[in-house]
Amino acid sequence: TPGFRIISFGTLTKDASFKHKTHILPLGYESEKEYPSVKDPKKTVSYTSKILRGTDGPIFRVIHEGGKPVFESKSMTGCWTQVISTVNAKRKELDIDHVGGNSISGPVMFGITHPKVVKVLQNLTAGKAKFVEPTEGGTCGLNGAIERRKYEVGEQIEAIWSGDNEYYPCKIVKVNAEGTYDVTFYDGINEKGVETARIRTHYAVGEKVEAIWPKDGKYYPATVEAYYTNGTYDIVFNDGVKRGKVKNSSISKVYAIGQKIEAIWRGDGEYYSATVEHVNSDGTYDIIFYDGVKEKGRDRSSFRPF
Repeated sequence: TPGFRIISFGTLTKDASFKHKTHILPLGYESEKEYPSVKDPKKTVSYTSKILRGTDGPIFRVIHEGGKPVFESKSMTGCWTQVISTVNAKRKELDIDHVGGNSISGPVMFGITHPKVVKVLQNLTAGKAKFVEPTEGGTCGLNGAIERRKYEVGEQIEAIWSGDNEYYPCKIVKVNAEGTYDVTFYDGINEKGVETARIRTHYAVGEKVEAIWPKDGKYYPATVEAYYTNGTYDIVFNDGVKRGKVKNSSISKVYAIGQKIEAIWRGDGEYYSATVEHVNSDGTYDIIFYDGVKEKGRDRSSFRPF
């Protein structure tokens, strides 16, 4: 899902009030989702969704980037309905064109229904899963563990510096046997034993990428023009439109011809293995499914890395 990541899967509780007929509700579950701001719908910001313990059962909370405002309800949909209603009211106030009502799926926005998240939570229930928490550096593995990408010596990345817990550009100088990394930051400071959870992709100036256009939440081809040590980028889209101080989480690598992916088949809404056949100039892709079925003009948001 564009602009979505898991922060924590939380822990299962024996509290009967957390039992749900459809979804697994772990206490402390936390995810992050990008969506138009309630303060300025022309801007895309991060919302943090949390499952907490209330006085008589779970409480669901959605927090706007920066800590305010906070939306709270006894249901996931209740929280996100408040968000979208507030955003749409602001759009109306500012006379911003928008098509769509106030309906939204809370479980989808929380990420509870994502197939890989569901699998991990099911394995948690069965007592099979043992893992570290995923971040931008990894994805939920189908076996209940976290599949994390591996980095190589010399690779340029961004890592959290222990001095202030902020991301800064650095380079991998050593890959350790236990799966951690020694890095050297841009200012020459060295840090040893950096975990993958504290690393994310770095995009180089001039690199061809895909970035989210805030008005529709879709990815479009762009080029990185500048990078700042606070982890944001200036980019220019292929049509010449520029955006400044774009977050790392709003940028993606470009999918290449021949790359294996998992794509949603429109017939049933489920993910199936496929391959990228062509990258179109408008940022869409032509793909072919494992059974030979081809689809053209697929938006990046409808598939994910294999």
